[in-house]
Amino acid sequence: MTDRGPAVVGRSLRLALGTLTALPVPAVLRVSPAVATGAMVLAPIAALPLGLAVAAIVWGGGEADLPPLAVAVVALAVLALGSRALHLDGLADVADGLTASYERS
Repeated sequence: MTDRGPAVVGRSLRLALGTLTALPVPAVLRVSPAVATGAMVLAPIAALPLGLAVAAIVWGGGEADLPPLAVAVVALAVLALGSRALHLDGLADVADGLTASYERS
């Protein structure tokens, strides 16, 4: 099997979705450089379902005249759950990295 054509695009999209979201997709068992490159190129498309869900929540909350803070909390919770808290984990890693090298006084 060669690394060309629709098969690579399909595996790349599955890899991007499986890595960046909590959506259930079949595992990619063979990751070649072409598949990995394709996954990074398709990463914005993989995040599109989460973005659409958050946009729908914010729009619906505005239309229903709900309190903005409550809508924001729900939207952020959906985003965190949909991405397996990937960004929150990255934020925690940054905070840990910035404070780990300091010594206590």
